[in-house]
Amino acid sequence: MLTATSPHTQWLSDKEWNSLMKLRFPNSEPLDPVHLPIVILAAALLPLVACAWLVAGGGEELSNSQMLLVLVGSAVPLALLLPVAAWVMPRWALHSSVSIAPAGLAALNESIGEYEALLGRLPAAEARGQLDNDLANALQDLSERTGGEASLGHLRDAIKAYRAALLVHTQETAPENWAAIQNNLGVALADLASRTEDAAGTEQLYQAILALRSTFGVYNRLEWPRQWAMTHNNLANALRCLAERTSGQESSVCLRDAIASYRLALEIRTREAAPLPWAAIHLNLASAWRRLSARNSVTELRESVAAHEQALVVYQRSTLPEPWALAQHNLGQTLHDLAARTGDRGLLGRAMDAYRGALEVRTRNAAPRAWSATQSNLGNALRDAGQISEAIACYQSALEVQTREYQPREWAEIQNNLGIALMDVAAGGEPGLAQERLLESVAAFGRALRTYTPDQWPQAWAAAQTNLGNALRSLAGLAVSDGERQVLLSEAVAGHRWALTVFTREQDPRDWALAQTNLANCLQDQGEFADGLDAYRAALEVYTCEEWPQEWALTQHNYGVAQVNIGHPSHAVRAFRAALEVRTRGTNPKLWAKTSWELAEALRAAGRSDEAIAVYAALEGAFPARTK
Repeated sequence: MLTATSPHTQWLSDKEWNSLMKLRFPNSEPLDPVHLPIVILAAALLPLVACAWLVAGGGEELSNSQMLLVLVGSAVPLALLLPVAAWVMPRWALHSSVSIAPAGLAALNESIGEYEALLGRLPAAEARGQLDNDLANALQDLSERTGGEASLGHLRDAIKAYRAALLVHTQETAPENWAAIQNNLGVALADLASRTEDAAGTEQLYQAILALRSTFGVYNRLEWPRQWAMTHNNLANALRCLAERTSGQESSVCLRDAIASYRLALEIRTREAAPLPWAAIHLNLASAWRRLSARNSVTELRESVAAHEQALVVYQRSTLPEPWALAQHNLGQTLHDLAARTGDRGLLGRAMDAYRGALEVRTRNAAPRAWSATQSNLGNALRDAGQISEAIACYQSALEVQTREYQPREWAEIQNNLGIALMDVAAGGEPGLAQERLLESVAAFGRALRTYTPDQWPQAWAAAQTNLGNALRSLAGLAVSDGERQVLLSEAVAGHRWALTVFTREQDPRDWALAQTNLANCLQDQGEFADGLDAYRAALEVYTCEEWPQEWALTQHNYGVAQVNIGHPSHAVRAFRAALEVRTRGTNPKLWAKTSWELAEALRAAGRSDEAIAVYAALEGAFPARTK
């Protein structure tokens, strides 16, 4: 079964750095806008002060013609400065509304209105280009402060304004401004893509990556080190998002490119020079490593744990509670994955501790969406720890906050996880209760698949398909008629085959092998023993005892059962003995007993009674029900 986790809490854009740590990386350092009205007023009054000084006797007596000349000289600069003041004052008002009074949405809206009014009165192209960029920045800030369709509308308007500014500020005429606007455009497009459900979101990510990469035509490491590092971080974030929307080779390339960009950013953003950006980039890097680990070995997961621990050197709960909670949440995800891959129950305990720590900061009232994401992931860990009722309670609590309309992907992920937990309840219940829970599980997977599509989120869609296949197979085991059983098994096989249209051995080896194993289980139930054995063998080409010990042992066990079914108990004995290299009595007595029982049965079927009796004796009365 494939568990989903919430991706939108795993990385930080520049926008999120600002909301978490009040931190920004400006592309340049102009005069603070708060000072501009003072400068304009001083420049306007200086000639008048000089004139007054002369009239008051500060110099020689002036003739009438000289006095007229001084007055004209005072008036001309004042007249020239008035339109400049008209252009600067909205910027000053915007700065005041954003930086001095963060809650001042009314002032921010008023400033945007003044920007738009000025755009119609400014004849100079350069001034219009600058104002378009400033308007876009204000709209992007307003998008962050609002929600729903209004927020998306502001973001789309910001993108239009950035593109209008690029018609004026070109790489040839104003390279610095052009690069800054391209960076801002790329961040805005990536933000919009994260909130766009269909294929249009993927196209927006491609556009964001193009915009961000174009800035390197201006920004280089020697002349613009800070901007160069900032853009590499933003580019890596966009690449990581694109990896989630693609599959196979393209997804892997995106992740490796993202990791390379994060590492380049860290060459400039060192812990000594910029501790907060250094920690944020480490958090982003950790998320990319974790994503890549789904296609590779545990090495990437250990890299992810190390990067999280680096970020937590800077993020302390006492001084930076929200970044600390985010890092704890993400660390919990990685530790959980590592526990699943290694069978280390201690890592699972650490994962739950990390989630619970995050929830002390991420409360439902203070941060409902973040609270929901952590509740869902805590549910995943509790489920793997065997605490199924507590896990279901976590999922149901999370669904009180997450809605399909506002955050469809996160909602679908929780539905998928709830479906898995309901399957677990069914596995240990009476037939009547089990069937009821399995029907609820199928419904939950169906809700997830109404949101996931193979074009938009292929990996998540394929995972939900294989989970649905598992639930249908379990329902088939409770069917009252052979006809109903065969229909359910056929639907289960179809789900696993759909998953294998996305998962490939080369790019998604773990998921591909798991889908092969699940397919083999269904084929065995259908009586297609030869095809089932082929699918188990395919899975064992990926699963090895060294890299995937738990999965390898489970597949060896199932392969042994299949060999018994076709009358090859000697082959089955080899498979069961292999599984027991991992399923030892000390590490997991329940699984040890289950495989040992199957081994004893196979030995007896092979005519090796003395060996079978020895295994039965070792079980010491532990005789679990025979299951496949």
